[in-house]
Amino acid sequence: MSNQPRGVGLEPPNNLRLHITSPNDAGMQYLTLSHCWGKLEVLKLKSENITSMIAGFRLDEIPKTFHEAVTITRKLGFQYLWIDALCIVQDSPTDWAKEASRMAIVYENSTCTIAAAHGSDSTAGCYVNRQPLQYLPCKLTRTDSMCTDFRQQSEIYAEPPHRCLPSRDVLLGLERQPLHNRAWLVQERTLSPRILYFGSQFMSWEYRDLETPEHHRFDWQVETPFPNVDSPDFDDEFEHPNRILKLLRKAPLAFPDDTMEFHVH
Repeated sequence: MSNQPRGVGLEPPNNLRLHITSPNDAGMQYLTLSHCWGKLEVLKLKSENITSMIAGFRLDEIPKTFHEAVTITRKLGFQYLWIDALCIVQDSPTDWAKEASRMAIVYENSTCTIAAAHGSDSTAGCYVNRQPLQYLPCKLTRTDSMCTDFRQQSEIYAEPPHRCLPSRDVLLGLERQPLHNRAWLVQERTLSPRILYFGSQFMSWEYRDLETPEHHRFDWQVETPFPNVDSPDFDDEFEHPNRILKLLRKAPLAFPDDTMEFHVH
């Protein structure tokens, strides 16, 4: 079994393959996926199928969350995506320990992390069906009955009430999504340079220690409770281990054995 890191390579039009990196891949750009596993059985990398997955597998073989993450990766112009279930041999304790020990490097070197925030398992997907008028201003045109000059018509934009709320209040809704019940998110969120959240009601963009929901202006950014490692405040915020322990208690690990492999570098 190769000791090189792995990733999912996107092959046109609907094929995927397990990519074993080499020294020639230095500087390779890729995205990562953060998601809830759930209890359902889905395609995973195992000792028995690693050879066949290197040869290639179909897009319709993976669950909805993985499928849509692949779509997002393609639309953003990237060819490689790291998904834990497909890049770590799940029935090999040795491989799991080795890959888990460098998971911090995987997320830190990722260009962006796709966070499927609203789904409690990998069948939920990233996208949700929404009513656009709940998130975009609706243009209304008012014409004065006494006015005959078209230039004197006035335009009014009606906005949903939550667009007028402070960003912090809106983002609290994102903090209550199922993904935030995973202790692994503490590491993924702290180390990822950029995160694109797909919530049950809206998308959100996080860069370093600033975050903004899609329906707010970018000058409404707010500080997140997870300073990024590149943030100038990172050393101060994470100076004491109690800070990490407090975050972990809020989001327990799904598997007790994971506590021996959780790393914050």
